[in-house]
Amino acid sequence: MATPAEISRHPRMHGGSANGRHSSVRWVRDMLAASIRAGHLPESAQLAEDALVSELGASRGTVRLALRSLADEGLLVRRPRLGTIVHARHARLEIADTVDRSWQGPEISLQIIDQRTVPATAFLRSRLETEDRSVRLLDVLFRRRGEVIGIRTAYFSRDVTYDFGEYTGPISMASLSASHFRTPMTTVVTEVTAAAADARTSVLLGITENSPVLCRTQVFAGADGHPLQVSFDQYRSDRASFVTEPLGLASDPPVVADRTATR
Repeated sequence: MATPAEISRHPRMHGGSANGRHSSVRWVRDMLAASIRAGHLPESAQLAEDALVSELGASRGTVRLALRSLADEGLLVRRPRLGTIVHARHARLEIADTVDRSWQGPEISLQIIDQRTVPATAFLRSRLETEDRSVRLLDVLFRRRGEVIGIRTAYFSRDVTYDFGEYTGPISMASLSASHFRTPMTTVVTEVTAAAADARTSVLLGITENSPVLCRTQVFAGADGHPLQVSFDQYRSDRASFVTEPLGLASDPPVVADRTATR
């Protein structure tokens, strides 16, 4: 395998026969994926290889490999005699919320699957700034157009007595804060990583075990700065992405600390 230094000395790194073209499968794949998520390639659109070759200035082989990669990721569907079609279901979620900012704009709804009281670990006591030895746990599924795209495990104080089992339908952190925590959320600290889905999570998300998932760990705080909730999310990587856009959780815009890590 070529080293980075050897790659940098390759003629194509300084023009060569590929000058003025998208000669990398990664470049083409990234461009198409971003175009799909932003709605420039709308859902159910049929992609023509000839048009992509011309627009991207790429070889047919490069385009085909990029399309195959996106199909493997679930962003495209490739069907015999029908060609390549943009998958109809992809959510662009505010990185600090569950609001969908995709151009299609359907609401994200939740389904409660578990709630209980559990021991408060040292991590939870630190993040929630509490000495309580137990906290409430809430396990929910996120649905978009009826399809499960993510799962959240949330931890918060036992003082929050609302019966979440009574709640169904669309939700945002703004509405959750107002109705259940009785205070606006103004600060959200977010960390995004990636992982492989375990057996139970893969069943809940409708994917094969060890499929890639986007992981989001968050701490939500109220107007007084006191932490209200710690949550752990896992989303299907072929159905969701995160974007940074104003949330409007309160009169002042929230502070979003965005730390992205890879594995």
